[in-house]
Amino acid sequence: MSTLQLVKSDRQAALNSLPKSYDIHWTASRKADVARAVRDRLITFDEARWRYLVSKREFEEWKQALKREEALVH
Repeated sequence: MSTLQLVKSDRQAALNSLPKSYDIHWTASRKADVARAVRDRLITFDEARWRYLVSKREFEEWKQALKREEALVH
């Protein structure tokens, strides 16, 4: 498998791990997964807004929570 194929398969696996729609129970880990996906450019903020019906303000809260969580780990 080429490096490009490996990157594509890793990206697809990461995308597949995201919630499929907005109609779920939003745990802190799911919010963090979506915030991480936007930060890591797997999806755009606009894609996240459309897919999960999340406001900019709410998404900013998810990002801040992710930053706090990652600061505790490091």
